[in-house]
Amino acid sequence: MTDQNEESDRSGGNIPKLTNSYLESLIASEQYTYFEEAGTTVCCLQLKSTYSITVSVVCANPALRSEARGRERARRKAMAELLDKEYYTLRSKLYDIQLGIGERGDE
Repeated sequence: MTDQNEESDRSGGNIPKLTNSYLESLIASEQYTYFEEAGTTVCCLQLKSTYSITVSVVCANPALRSEARGRERARRKAMAELLDKEYYTLRSKLYDIQLGIGERGDE
């Protein structure tokens, strides 16, 4: 039985769909630091794989600065980076399948 976040490829294996719920399932924890005077928010997503994604966002307009807004923007940016990394991983897996290679290095 396949998970709702996976689909079958031509070789019978399962390839995860890169949905928001799939990406969320990769996150073990998240931390934020807000530097009020600088208008900067830093977001660190710690993944279950122990890899970390750390990004920062800056709000130049002091009238628009808020910790909540900074956290929202920083998390959105970190999730976009996570999506990019997962998309690369998925494309690599699909390429290996196309070449008939199992796991990386298995021929």
